[in-house]
Amino acid sequence: MIKKIEISEVQTKLSKNLKTHKQTRKYKKIKERLEKDTYEANTKARYNSEMKGLEFQYKKVIFHPEDVEKMKKMTLEEQNAYMLKLKKEGKYKIKKEEK
Repeated sequence: MIKKIEISEVQTKLSKNLKTHKQTRKYKKIKERLEKDTYEANTKARYNSEMKGLEFQYKKVIFHPEDVEKMKKMTLEEQNAYMLKLKKEGKYKIKKEEK
């Protein structure tokens, strides 16, 4: 047996489903935005509290003259790699600050 459905019934059902779908999408977008904003605020607050009172000191590093001569013949990338190697090996001196 086939049941006859009026067009108006189908239209009302479709419009209700469409409204619900739109509201659900809007709700999800709002929820995602709030979660993102809350996460960013919490991250910034935690970062600021961890970094509070932290001071950085810069010190000039001096390499041995023979190492400096080697680096003059290298490309910039090679120089950086060589300096990292020297720092790991502890083959440098720290220049003392003059006040």
